[in-house]
Parts: sequence; structure tokens; C-alpha cells
Amino acid sequence: AAKPTALGLCLGASQDATRPDRSSRFSSRSADRLEPLANVTNDIGDFRNAFSPRSLQFLPDVVSRLSDARVRAKSIVKKEVYMAAIKKLFNSEWPLVFVLYWSGHGESGSGDWALDDGNLITFDEVVYLWQQSQQATRKLTHLRHLIVCSDTCHSGWWAKRAQRTEFKRLGLNLTVQAACKEHEN
Repeated sequence: AAKPTALGLCLGASQDATRPDRSSRFSSRSADRLEPLANVTNDIGDFRNAFSPRSLQFLPDVVSRLSDARVRAKSIVKKEVYMAAIKKLFNSEWPLVFVLYWSGHGESGSGDWALDDGNLITFDEVVYLWQQSQQATRKLTHLRHLIVCSDTCHSGWWAKRAQRTEFKRLGLNLTVQAACKEHEN
């Protein structure tokens, strides 16, 4: 059987804003506390089911589950694990299209992805890893394309930043599908 033309990765964090070790960048916004997201796992499943396995193959999901009622034990995924999974996706050689999906909270003012360990995955970090993979593969770089689907509050910031002309000049084929505008929850 032929390999699918696209490779995807689904990431998510369900958040538990009541954890005492939250980073100050989150706890300082007491009026805008992060609420637990109970449907992250369902959102990822719905996203995966929207594609035919013949067109898009997925790597294993990376999901931090703190408020998912179906998971008895807390499972906090550290930023390093997310970043390693993204790097693995980008460093795959055979597909021409890469799909990166995030379900979780987004940081106000940036749309960056809020993790359960108190860290963020930033737009710049994802672009840096994509750029590094493009430089490493060199062959067919102009044909490789990254599609980021950000299912998070404030995700419009990423879509806006992806439209910068410097990405086209550098040959970084990048598209961001945002769930909302920059200032929307």
C-alpha cells in the first residue's frame, strides 16, 4: 500500500488551573484563570476522524490529562516531551505535508500553547523547529508544507504571524488554521 501524502501529530493539555505550582504568568491573571478542559481527548479524536488513513497518517498523540474524568491518574506531560514529538514529526522524510494540531488553552496576547507544567509552546519555537527540519532535509524543501491547526483561545495571533512575508522568502511553507481571532476566547 502507498504511504499517505501527509503525516500528522495531535497535541493537547486539559489544564487544571487550581494546581498550586502554576507558573506566575498564569496565576497572576486571577480574573482570567484557566478552566479545566474536559473535552481535549474528544477534540483530538474528532480531528483525527476527519481524515482518511489513506491521506493522513498520525503519530501517537501527546496529551496531558488532568481533568479528563476517564483518566484516573494525573498524567502531566512536560514541555520537552511535546517538543520532541514535534521535532520527530518535522524530521520525518517521506511526507510532503505535515499537520500539527493543538487542543488546549492559548495565552492571551500571543496564542501560545499553555501546558500543564506551567510552560508555553510558542509560535517562534514551532517555526524554529520547522526551519531546522527544512534545513536538514534540503531535498524537496520547497514542496514540504506545514499546516498548524490551533484549537485554542487567541489562536488568531498564530494565523496573523504565519502570514508574514519573511516565511515565504525563507521557503517556509506554513499555514495556520485558527479556531478564533487574536482577542477571542
